[in-house]
Amino acid sequence: MSSGRFQINPRYFWTLSTLIVAGLIAYVFLVQGSIYYGLSANALSSLLQTEESKLALLESSYYQVSTGVDINLARELGFIESEHTLFVPLDSSGDLVGYANKGAR
Repeated sequence: MSSGRFQINPRYFWTLSTLIVAGLIAYVFLVQGSIYYGLSANALSSLLQTEESKLALLESSYYQVSTGVDINLARELGFIESEHTLFVPLDSSGDLVGYANKGAR
């Protein structure tokens, strides 16, 4: 009965073939996804570096402007110091509003 020939059950053959094809499709899909996410991470890293450079420039200009602001500049621009400042409650949250009372003596 044994002819020395190996015979494959067609059911096992098609199951194995389907699993191999599904594995190849999954492999291609996962490799494609990895490449896409790698390129996206690279692009985002570049964008983040650009935005950080812009932020550094803005911080530098803010620092330069803020060091030039003093009471003399405020007076030049028309600001006056108030002698009588009153604080009243704004609402029940405890926030306060201050205003200069020019009529108070």
